[in-house]
Amino acid sequence: MRKLILCCLACLLIVPIHAQESDKQHDCPKVGLVLSGGGAKGAAHIGVLKFMEEIGIPVSYVSGTSMGSIIGGLYALGYSAQEMEELISGIDWPLYITGKVERRNLSQRRRKVSDELLLNIPYGKYTRRDEMSMSAMPLGAVEGDNLLNLFNCLSVGFQDSMCFDSMPIPYACVATDLMTGKPKVLRGGEFGKAIRTSMSIPIFFTPVQWGDHLMADGGIVNNLPVDVCKEMGADIIIGLEVASEMASDPDDLRSVGRQLQQYLSIVTNRGLEEHRNQCRIYINPDVSGTNTLSFNAEAIAELVRRGYEAAKAREEDFLKLKAELCDNPRERKPKRHARTLHPADTLIIDNIEFEGMDERENQYIEKVVNDFYDKPVTLRDIEEMVHVMQGSGMYQSVNFKMIPTGKERHYEMSMAVKPELPYRMGVGLRYDSEESANLLLHASWNALKLNGWNARVDLGLKYNLWIDAHVGWLVMGLGDIGLDARTHRAVFRCNNRAIASMNMVERKFRLGVTTVHIPQLEMSFGISQDLNSHEADDGSSTTYGFATGLYFKTHTDTKNAAAFATDGFVLDIEANARQESKELFTGNLITDFGLSIEGYISPNSRLTFIPGFFSRVMFGYDNTELWYNNLAGGTMRGRYLTHQLPFVGMVNTIELGPAAFVYAFQTRYRIFEKTYLSLHASMLAHSNRLEMERITRDGYVATHYLGLAASIGYSSLLGPISLMVGTNSFDHSVHGYLTIGFDF
Repeated sequence: MRKLILCCLACLLIVPIHAQESDKQHDCPKVGLVLSGGGAKGAAHIGVLKFMEEIGIPVSYVSGTSMGSIIGGLYALGYSAQEMEELISGIDWPLYITGKVERRNLSQRRRKVSDELLLNIPYGKYTRRDEMSMSAMPLGAVEGDNLLNLFNCLSVGFQDSMCFDSMPIPYACVATDLMTGKPKVLRGGEFGKAIRTSMSIPIFFTPVQWGDHLMADGGIVNNLPVDVCKEMGADIIIGLEVASEMASDPDDLRSVGRQLQQYLSIVTNRGLEEHRNQCRIYINPDVSGTNTLSFNAEAIAELVRRGYEAAKAREEDFLKLKAELCDNPRERKPKRHARTLHPADTLIIDNIEFEGMDERENQYIEKVVNDFYDKPVTLRDIEEMVHVMQGSGMYQSVNFKMIPTGKERHYEMSMAVKPELPYRMGVGLRYDSEESANLLLHASWNALKLNGWNARVDLGLKYNLWIDAHVGWLVMGLGDIGLDARTHRAVFRCNNRAIASMNMVERKFRLGVTTVHIPQLEMSFGISQDLNSHEADDGSSTTYGFATGLYFKTHTDTKNAAAFATDGFVLDIEANARQESKELFTGNLITDFGLSIEGYISPNSRLTFIPGFFSRVMFGYDNTELWYNNLAGGTMRGRYLTHQLPFVGMVNTIELGPAAFVYAFQTRYRIFEKTYLSLHASMLAHSNRLEMERITRDGYVATHYLGLAASIGYSSLLGPISLMVGTNSFDHSVHGYLTIGFDF
C-alpha cells in the first residue's frame, strides 16, 4: 500500500513538469519531409537530404510515395544521406527490379522454358488460408520478392508488424487501393511490405495484398503526400518532387518510352498544385536526361549532385527556417538505427519458420536447409538458397526476414512462399534461312511442382514438324517418374547421298526417372522404345524399324547466359543399348555412347574463347538403319535427328561411320554493347565403315573434314540474331545462314 501511495505522488509531481515540456514543445514548429515518386530520379532526394544535414535542419515527420517511400523510409530508420548514397549506388537494381534469378540458379526444366519461349504465362488458381483465392493470369510482370527481401535486410530490427510512429522518425507512405481507387495511408504493419506496396507500379509489379484489398503504387493518387505529413503533426513542410517536365512539342512524343513518361506525368500530376503550394520550401531538382530506370552508378551520382545543388540554391530559405526552429536537445539525441545486413555478414541461424508450404514440402525443405542451422553462414549463402528456391519454379515468390534473437550475430529466419500457379502456356518464335519461320507452342500442368502429377506438351510447327509429350508423377526428393513420347518428321538433305532429300520419322517412347529441381544438372534413365521409318531413296517404299532398350542421359549447364555466354560450360553424356530389328523384340544388340562438352572462357569483358568437343561412338555396328547412323552438319545439335553432331561450315548434313568426332573452336569478340563478331573452325573425324554405294563423290571416303565460318551476332529482345558465312572441305561450297531467335 505504501508503494502504491509513493507511485501516485511521483506521478502527480511528474505530470506538471511533463505538461510544461509538452507546452514548450508545442510552441516549437515541427518540420515534415515529403518525398515524391519518380523511380531512379528519386536519387535526387538524397542530395537534398545531404544539404539539409549539413545545414542542420531537424526532421520530425516523413511521408513518401513510391521511390520517395524508399528514400524517406530509410531516412526515418536512421540512415544518413551519405549512407543512402553509398547503399543506392551499390545495389544491382536491374536484378532487384526485374526479379531476375541468375541462370545458374534455375532448374533445368525452368531454364529450358526460359531459354526457348518469348512469351511464358502461368495461370490457374491457388488458395491459401491467409490470402484470397488468386486465379487466372499473373497480376504483374514482376513479383517483386527480390525487392522485398532487400528491404527486409535493410531494416533489421524494424521488420515485425509495428506502428511506424515508433521508428526513429515517425513515418508514413501512400499506396493506391485497387478495390476503391482511393489512396491508402500506411502508418503501420511490416515496414518492408509497406514500401514494396507504395512502389508497385501497376502491370509491371504485382500488387500487394493487405487483408482483402490489393494495393499498388501510391503515385497514381497522391505523388506528393503533403496532406499525410500534416495529419501526422507537421507544421512546416519541405516538399521534394522529382517530376520531369511534360513535353509541349508533339515531336518530343514520337517514341513509346516518351509517350509512357508523358502518361505517367499526367497521372501523377493530378491535384498536386495545391500540395506544392502548402510547402514552405518546395524543391524540384533538374532530372532531365534521366528516367525512372536510370539506376546505374553514374546516373545516381549525377542525380544526387543535382539534388544537392537544387537545395543549396535555396540556402537562404533553409537558414530562415532553421532560425524559427527550437534548439531542442531531444531532437539531437541519437536514435535507434535500423541494422543493415550485408552479403558478407556472418550470421548464426537458431531457427527457421516456414509459411505457405504444405506439411510434406515443409519437411523436405527443412532437410535441404538443415546445413544452415547453428553454424556460421553468410547472408550471401542465405540469398543463394533463396535464389535456388526461386529458380526451381515451384513458387511465385520466396521472401525471408532475419529477426535478431538478442544474442550477437544470432537470428531467427522467417521464410514465406507463394505457390506457383499450376498451368503454364508459352510461345517461342524462330526464323532461319533453311526452314523459314518456326513456331513453338508450350502447355504444361504442375510441371515445376515438388510432388504430384504433372504433364507437358510441346509442339514445333515448322517444316520438320515435331511434338513432345510427357506425363509423370513427381516424387519429392527423387524426381519425375513418367512417360515421354516424341514424334519428329525429318526431311533434310544429306550431302553424301544420291537423293535430293531424306524423309524419316522418329517416334520415341521412354519410361524412366528424371531429376527435376537440381540447378545446372538433369539426369534421366529408364526403358526406351523406338519406332522409326525411312522412305526409300527412290520413294518406292518405306522401311520400318523397332528398337527396345535402356537409356541413360545427363545434361549439365553452367552457362551464365542462354545466348552469347561468357562463362561456364555445357556437358552432355548419353548412352543407349538397343535391340534393333525390323520386327518387334528381335534382332541384334547395338549400343552407342555420346559425349559433348563446350566451354566459355573470357580473359576480358569483350573476348570469349569457346572450345568444344562432340562425339558419338557405336558398338555392335552391322549395317545399322539410317535413323541410328551418325550424322553431322549445321550449328544446332540434334536438328534433324536427336544424335546429330554440329559441324560449322556445312548447312546440310553428312552421314558418318560408327565413330564420329567433331573438334570445334570459336573466338568471339564483342564490338558493341550487344553486337558480336565470331570466327569458327571445326574439324570432323570419323571412321569410314560406310557402305560404298552410299557415297556419291567418285566412291572416295575421306576421314577428316574441315569447316570454317565467320558470323556477326546481335542480342535482341527476340533472342540472338546471327548471320554466318562458311565453307567446308567436303564439297567446298560457300553458303550463308541467317537465324533469328533461340534454337528449339
